[in-house]
Amino acid sequence: MCEVRCINLQDLIKKLEQYPREQNIVKGFHKPHCHIWDNELAFEACHNTTVGAMLDCAKEALHNTYISFKGDEFTMNEHTKCSLAAQEYSYGEEIGETLLGYILSDY
Repeated sequence: MCEVRCINLQDLIKKLEQYPREQNIVKGFHKPHCHIWDNELAFEACHNTTVGAMLDCAKEALHNTYISFKGDEFTMNEHTKCSLAAQEYSYGEEIGETLLGYILSDY
């Protein structure tokens, strides 16, 4: 079975910084929030955005504190794992190298 390496926030920021800010993204992410697993960061999926907008969201989340659905506070750091998940749903998709590559049109 294949295991996906979930990208952390630092690596996500570094990857996004390698692309032009104005590059259009058909299916990307926005709205960072605390994932159901509490110590993970989740972004909501969105349509028609840019690399710059996604990068700004990721940078905004770094060292920001979010409140989980249980009411606990979690501060996101460089090593925080990232996923795609709507706030109202408990499960999402981990952001790995492959998913990020599709988002950024590398494939």
